[in-house]
Amino acid sequence: GASDTNAALKEYLERHYNYKPHFMFLNCIEPHENYPIRDRETVQDKWLYLSGILEMDEYVIRKLHNAYLKRLSYLDKQIGKAIGLLRKNGMLDDASLIITSDHGQFFGEHNLLYHSLYPYAEVNKVPLIISKFKDGKIVSDYNVIEEPTSLMDLHGIILSIAGSKRSYRKSPVISEHNSISEGWDGMLLSALSRRSKYAAMIYKAKLSYNSKAY
Repeated sequence: GASDTNAALKEYLERHYNYKPHFMFLNCIEPHENYPIRDRETVQDKWLYLSGILEMDEYVIRKLHNAYLKRLSYLDKQIGKAIGLLRKNGMLDDASLIITSDHGQFFGEHNLLYHSLYPYAEVNKVPLIISKFKDGKIVSDYNVIEEPTSLMDLHGIILSIAGSKRSYRKSPVISEHNSISEGWDGMLLSALSRRSKYAAMIYKAKLSYNSKAY
C-alpha cells in the first residue's frame, strides 16, 4: 500500500530525480474498501447488505467504521512521510501540493454502505487541500473556500498553477464502478458463483442493483 508507494518514491527521488519541473501523482488505495477486521463473521461485500441478504446491523456498521478510521489514521501518517521525502529531496523548494480523494464512504447513513449508487454528502464531500511551498515551507495564505467545487475542476486548476494558458473543457462523467460493468468483475463472479454460495449471492445482487452514476 502507501508504505510501498513511499518506498518507490524514496528510490526515485534518491536515484533518478533530475531536478527538472515535475508533475507527480501518488495514489493511495487503503481507505477504499475491505478493511483490517479480525472478526470472520463480518462480511465486507456491500452488495450482500444492500440487497438484504445480510443484515446491516449496528455491530457490523461499528466494526466497519472503526476499521475505516484505522486505515485513515495509517494513511495520514504515510502522507506525512511522503511530504517529508519530497521536502528532503528538494521537491518542495518551489512546488504546489494537492491532497484530495475520489469519494467518501457510507456507514449506514441513508441505509447505504461504502460508495454505492447515490451521491449524498457522505460520499460527495471530500477534502481538497492545495498548498504552495517555497524552500520546503508552506507559503499559502490559508484561505478557505466555502463554496462547493468539483474534482473535475482539478485539471484546470493544475494547468493554471503551472502557468499554462490552455483552457480545459469539462464534460459529464459517467462512473460505472458502482456496478459490475467492468468485464473482469462480471467474469470473475460468474465463474466463482458455481463454486461459492457467497459469490453466487453477490453476483445475483449486483445484477439486480446494477446501475451507472452520473
